[in-house]
Parts: sequence; structure tokens; C-alpha cells
Amino acid sequence: MPILRPLRLQIPARIIRQFKKLAKEHFPREAYAFVLGKETSTTLKVEELWVPPDLATYSTPASVSLPRHWAEEVWEYTQENDLDPLGDIHSHPFKQQEYLFATGRPEAVPSEADFRTWTTGVNGICVVVEGKTGKLRSHIRFWGPMIPFIEEVT
Repeated sequence: MPILRPLRLQIPARIIRQFKKLAKEHFPREAYAFVLGKETSTTLKVEELWVPPDLATYSTPASVSLPRHWAEEVWEYTQENDLDPLGDIHSHPFKQQEYLFATGRPEAVPSEADFRTWTTGVNGICVVVEGKTGKLRSHIRFWGPMIPFIEEVT
């Protein structure tokens, strides 16, 4: 098996704040953004987020559909601004009722659906939880690139 070396993710605190704000504004729907910056062999340096202007059209409380035109628009944007597409970030919103009946604190982890659609790059998950008073709390965790394999059950 090849030796895998860790990548360093450098992300400004302002980017974290920006996405948490977006996720709370879209609550109870999922929020989504492309993560853009510069990539070297050892480091992913996040410089900005690209939020689709029509995000609300493709967002529900359970998912975000990624229409083809987003990929085209973000690719054009990265080319014009000399940036690399590094991955994406999206939210997992939990209304108060869902949180109260959960078996524990919702964690910022990829869902099974996320794993099925995840190809390469960084994947950020922002959990947004509605408290008893209606206040929204959030936390983010980033996950590194996945290495897909072909499963053969014998």
C-alpha cells in the first residue's frame, strides 16, 4: 500500500465565520459553497468561498443538489481569478425537535450521501443546531481527500 502523507489545510478564521453566517442564514435548509485557494503538494491554502447565487433554489433541509451550471461558473471564476478549486463545504441543519430526539450531539461528519458523491478535495461539514430558545449554534470540521476503491465482495 502506498504511504499517504498528510496535507496541511490553512484556512483563515474569516472564512469559518463567513460560512457559519451563511449556514445560519439558510437554516433550516442546507447551505453550500465551493472552497477556493491555492494547492501545493503539501498544503491547501484557502483564500475564499464561492457561494452559488441561486443556492436557495437547489437547497432543502436534507440536501443540496449541485446543478451542472455551478461547476461551470466556479471553474470560470477560478480561471479568471487564478485560484484552484480545493473542495467544498456544506451544512447539516438540525431543528430543535431533531436535536432533542437525537442520541447525542450532532457531529460535523460526512453523511452516507456525502461519501457517495465526494470525489476529491477538502470537504467541510458545518453542523447548525437550533437550541431550546431558537438560538442557532454551529461548528465546522474539515475532512481530507478520499481515496476511492472498488469494493469486491467474494
